[in-house]
Amino acid sequence: MKNGGIIITAIIILFICIFLYSYSFEYFEKLRESRKEKRRLKKEASLNEQKAINDEVRKKKYEKISQRSKEIHEEIKRLAEFRNKIMNRQNEKKKNLKTNVT
Repeated sequence: MKNGGIIITAIIILFICIFLYSYSFEYFEKLRESRKEKRRLKKEASLNEQKAINDEVRKKKYEKISQRSKEIHEEIKRLAEFRNKIMNRQNEKKKNLKTNVT
């Protein structure tokens, strides 16, 4: 019985080691899953940030194109008015020539 305490201690240590060994796989699996989740969230955040940047660029381009379109429409209106003025002048000259000729 001298070695009974040592044997019981060895058996207890053996059971503790078996317990730790069996649950270590679950612990490491949870650790891997949490790391995967962190990487996924980081990647998703990066993707959302890139989308926000792209949306901002797209918005600026749209505003620039819209502004240019307004400028073109204003220029077309100005040219149409200019054309109408010239046509009116030509018509007046023709009328004056007709009245002068008769």
